[in-house]
Amino acid sequence: MPDLNQPEDLAPDLGGEQPAPGSFESLDRIGLEALGLENDADAAEQKILNGGEDPAPPVDHGQAWGHLAMMAGGFLAMALPELRPVYTEQACMQWGAGMAAVADKYGWDASDTAARWAPEIALIMVSIPLVIPTVQAIKSRQAASKAKALNDAPEKPARAVAPPPIDPNPMMQEPGGFSVPT
Repeated sequence: MPDLNQPEDLAPDLGGEQPAPGSFESLDRIGLEALGLENDADAAEQKILNGGEDPAPPVDHGQAWGHLAMMAGGFLAMALPELRPVYTEQACMQWGAGMAAVADKYGWDASDTAARWAPEIALIMVSIPLVIPTVQAIKSRQAASKAKALNDAPEKPARAVAPPPIDPNPMMQEPGGFSVPT
């Protein structure tokens, strides 16, 4: 009986005969095929996880910072709709290019900044739909209260304004307003 632990080059010579189905060599071939299929599956999985074999395209830091500005502008535009035309894509990308130069100088990275503040950004995102209507309701109630107070206030009669008294001292009179001392 052949030793099952022998490598292929040390396997017994069967004299050119084909191995019988179920023998060591046929099982070995099945195992090697299965191993090859596993390796192919692992390679495909790694390709998917690593984004393929192509190298990652270079990151445009100006564009990354510009996207952060666009996100901030979107937040602000929810509360102040008049800011929507200010935070255009072109304006934000232009700001991002300038910010990228400053970020490179100080070693800042847009993706690190976004990742570091992700929980806070998420909190802002879910808070804005609650905060804006609340602030608007408070402002509306204050305006209504002020208008009611103005409408309910009693009318005060207009008082007549008396002319200022004339000072008998000639030094205190208007120029040209000569008076004869009495």
